[in-house]
Amino acid sequence: DKFLEILPAASIDKRRELLEGVRTLHALQCAVLAANSVVEIADLLREAGTSERRRALLESLPPETQEALQEHLLAQRRTAAFDCRAVATGVSQEFVVSPASDDHD
Repeated sequence: DKFLEILPAASIDKRRELLEGVRTLHALQCAVLAANSVVEIADLLREAGTSERRRALLESLPPETQEALQEHLLAQRRTAAFDCRAVATGVSQEFVVSPASDDHD
C-alpha cells in the first residue's frame, strides 16, 4: 500500500531504484521457495541483505518450513557455542581424551 503511495511522487531514478528492489526481493523469494533444504534456505537468508528483507522472505515460507529453519539455526548456534567453549578450554570435538583406565597389564 505504501509503495503505491510513494511511487507517483518519486523521481524517475528513485522509481527505478524501488522497482529494482522489488525485482531483487522477488528473485530471492523464488530462490528461497525453490530451495532443496533448510540449509540452503538459511544460506539464502544470510545473503539477503537487510533484516527487513530477511523477515519478508521468512514470512513467505510455510509454517512447517519456518519451524524446521528455526530448529536448524538453533542447532547451528549450539554447535557454535560448543566450538567456542572447546577453543576456550582447549578441547576439540574431534579429539577427546578418554579417562585413563584402571587396568594395568
